[in-house]
Amino acid sequence: MSADPNKLNPNREAEPTATKTVLPVWLVCVLLMLLFTAGWTFDQDGGWFDARVYKPFKAPPDPYQPPAVDAGLYGMGEKVYNKPTCVACHQPHGKGMPGQFPSLVGSSWITEPEPGRVIRIVLDGLQGPMDVDGLPFNGAMVPWKDVLTDEEIAAVLTYVRGQKEWGNKAPEVTPERVKAVREKEKARKQSWTADEIKKVNPAD
Repeated sequence: MSADPNKLNPNREAEPTATKTVLPVWLVCVLLMLLFTAGWTFDQDGGWFDARVYKPFKAPPDPYQPPAVDAGLYGMGEKVYNKPTCVACHQPHGKGMPGQFPSLVGSSWITEPEPGRVIRIVLDGLQGPMDVDGLPFNGAMVPWKDVLTDEEIAAVLTYVRGQKEWGNKAPEVTPERVKAVREKEKARKQSWTADEIKKVNPAD
């Protein structure tokens, strides 16, 4: 074992030894702030990335395509439809039951541009014999005005009217429209018949 040179020669200047220096916390914070600021700056119009080039592309609306529906309203409508509220009678495929519950697939009753009539049917129900797209039915739809909110009715109608797998491409129904129809028909106490509902202006 070699002797320590500092002990052999007390007058000799001690040799330097390595030490550990702790990096100040404030300096770490400053460095992180600088990196964040630099990244944020580069991501703005005046930095390396021009937002006009890198922002997501949005195509202009196509006048020959059906109007877009509110994804949130459509999604809510799908949930409402798949409760026993609708699916029990009209079935998961929307084709209903022959002679009892009409199909919603491509139905002219469902896909009218103005939803005034179908809103009334959901609110107050429909009963008695009827002809839907050339097929006879004699069932009953119960009223849902005391069960479903304006938003839920708007949502489920938006869903069935915009169900592309069923060939439906009608515009969405807004909660405000449902509320307006509910107010107009607040005095009604019985379900609609086919003859009555056909006399209603769908835009009303």
